[in-house]
Amino acid sequence: MSSIRRKLVIVGDGACGKTSLLSVFSHGIFPEFHAPTVFENDVSNIEVDGKMMELELWDTAGQESYDKLRPLSYPNSDVVLMCFSIDIPDSLANVHEKWVPEVRHFCGQSVPLILVGNKIDLRHEKNAMKELSNFNQAPVTIEEGRAMFERIKANAYMECSAKTREGVGDVFETAAKAALETKLYKPRPWFVPIKVYRYREFIMSAVRKKLVIVGDGACGKTCLLYVFSKDEFPETHVPTVFDTYVADVEVDGKMMELALWDTAGQEDYDRLRPLSYPDTHVVLMCFSVDNPDSFENIPEKWAPEIRHFCPNVPIILVGNKKDLRHNENVKRELAIYKRVPISSEEGSVMCERVKAHAYLECSAKTREGVRDVFETAARAALKTKLYKPNKRFQRCRIL
Repeated sequence: MSSIRRKLVIVGDGACGKTSLLSVFSHGIFPEFHAPTVFENDVSNIEVDGKMMELELWDTAGQESYDKLRPLSYPNSDVVLMCFSIDIPDSLANVHEKWVPEVRHFCGQSVPLILVGNKIDLRHEKNAMKELSNFNQAPVTIEEGRAMFERIKANAYMECSAKTREGVGDVFETAAKAALETKLYKPRPWFVPIKVYRYREFIMSAVRKKLVIVGDGACGKTCLLYVFSKDEFPETHVPTVFDTYVADVEVDGKMMELALWDTAGQEDYDRLRPLSYPDTHVVLMCFSVDNPDSFENIPEKWAPEIRHFCPNVPIILVGNKKDLRHNENVKRELAIYKRVPISSEEGSVMCERVKAHAYLECSAKTREGVRDVFETAARAALKTKLYKPNKRFQRCRIL
């Protein structure tokens, strides 16, 4: 095992050569077919100035549809490879327009950027030149790459070709050297404000904590967060992948800025959801009072998952939709399956069973109990000492 470990994240437009670059460096294999990436992680050893380094390689998706997911890759990055493709001038323009603002926002000013021009083998390729000429464009020149390097104040500008292997080793050696000198950006390492910037600036609160909400799909998680943070009840259900909000709450005379991380409960997202867990201070574990299956999944699925990824983090067990407990239509529908809504007593028993910090019930629709849930969670978060796992890198792939 190497004594030095660093994290490298690669960003850039879709199909600009990011995945091929990582594949050639880490496995010596050039993928002949393009497969769009969501997230993929790998690890590779590299020698830098006589020292062996274990380099965590975080591939990301460049497509706009993944703009909400991509920031989950950024915490604790030591160096960023910011890529464009020599044969796609628009990908160079997006370096300044999109990628630099995003990386500086989530990684701070101190994380080094290595600007990388991929696919240099296509600079003088006739078909590429002919196709670009149809749009009055030409492949990106070295001079244009260097001008962008100076404009964005990157640490270095490199060019390479994953297909021919030219320059690939130099790119990662340069990145590794830069990573060795990185002092991680730590003002709020737990918080990735994916949606916050749409509607407000950060408030400089004295205390900042991260809350993650989990539970089965359609059990009321998003409505609960929405009512608390915006005081609006969403009338239609829109399945969540990831969403993040921020809200201020006063606890025992202290103002707290609470980062609210919504997650998807559906099984399809079981591989993505753990990306939300690092540096969590408190977890709301939800079920729906009118859905006994969501209640049964608390000990079967949610408690084991949270204890695995967030050991020692306080859990607040929350029974959502309490307004439906005595709803005749709900009771009639459940009776067909010889079931009834979950009682308060059953909730309290489950709280003891999963060793939750507290059990609360609420209704986002009527607002009853909503504030109590978040005040209880905030108090628990104040007492949390973050779990610091062994830094040994666990290779994972999210397909």
